[in-house]
Amino acid sequence: MSKVIIGAIGLLTALLALQTYRVGRLQYELAKHVSITPSAKLDPLARHDFEATQSGFNSDAGSLPAPGSTKDSERDLTEPAGSSKSSAATATTIAKAESKASAAKQKAVQNATVTAHSTNQIPPKLRKTMSQASKAFSDGDYATALQLMEDAVKEFPTEAQAYASLAKMYSDLGLTDEAIKAYQDWTTARPEDARAFLAQAGLYESLGMNGEALESLAQFERIKDGAPDSYQSAASMYRRLGMPEQELNALSDWVSAAPTSPQAFLALGEYYRRNGDPVSALSQYQQASSLAPGNVTAHSSLALAYQQLGQYENAQTELQTAITLHPGDTALQMRLADVYRRGGDLNAAIATYQNVIQQEPNTATALRASQQIARLQQQLAAPPKKVLS
Repeated sequence: MSKVIIGAIGLLTALLALQTYRVGRLQYELAKHVSITPSAKLDPLARHDFEATQSGFNSDAGSLPAPGSTKDSERDLTEPAGSSKSSAATATTIAKAESKASAAKQKAVQNATVTAHSTNQIPPKLRKTMSQASKAFSDGDYATALQLMEDAVKEFPTEAQAYASLAKMYSDLGLTDEAIKAYQDWTTARPEDARAFLAQAGLYESLGMNGEALESLAQFERIKDGAPDSYQSAASMYRRLGMPEQELNALSDWVSAAPTSPQAFLALGEYYRRNGDPVSALSQYQQASSLAPGNVTAHSSLALAYQQLGQYENAQTELQTAITLHPGDTALQMRLADVYRRGGDLNAAIATYQNVIQQEPNTATALRASQQIARLQQQLAAPPKKVLS
């Protein structure tokens, strides 16, 4: 028993020594202020945990992490760069984040799934700093990355991109207090920037702080006319918060603000479909398809609406168009086979399932297709039911 205890104490001592070494190394790197040549552009508002929350900025960039936070930090962000107090505060921040650094590095290199759009132009110097910070963050040099963006916020106190990037770095390191402070600084510096309040709402919502999220959304609603490219983000957030009326309003505003956007009509159609109104959904999908005839999603969505309405021939036509646009998509072909089956054309369904098996043999999809074929063949082989006179 004593040997086990001695071994455990030895292991804990080794872990403590390793942690001390890591913190010391980060402090050393911070003191050096290593200059890194930017190797790639970055998206200052790359998507985080909620959908497209931070749309409204330049998209000519790579990616940075996501936001997340809980309450105000007491750390002074107005102190001149290079001061001992600032360095000590940043070192403390890094020490808190070290235990989460491995996970943060994986998240940092992920590309954003939603691209933001903007008419804002990032100042060249800020763009360069953001690229340097992104590279440092991807390399695991979190101290340098944070210091670069903290300095950028001080140098460009009215640039939204600086606040957003800093908040996202904090969040990806699990420093929620610091992240929320950055978002609060952003809304203070730009009180008429609807995107700031929407991003802040997304941060709160991702933390389960729905009351605070609703307060920020209320501020967003007050000034949202200045940020029509944020309606999609707001709609997604309202959906997660269980507010269908507000979601519908946001999607309708998006369609009104972007009448040539097939994505806007598709999103509104999907809302109607989810809420049991396939007729209204069909209308929106048709509009999207007319705006973008080559959009596979538009035709696939039309097929779904037609199927819900029992219009199987129309559903078949739309799925055939989608398959023509995206050949080899066995998921679409499985759906087409299912529509044939539901419409009573069992032979066409069998042929379509067989085509799937040929394209993806020895897969789970092929197994499902084989099972469907067996069932349909049994139906075809069964004697017809007698009609009672």
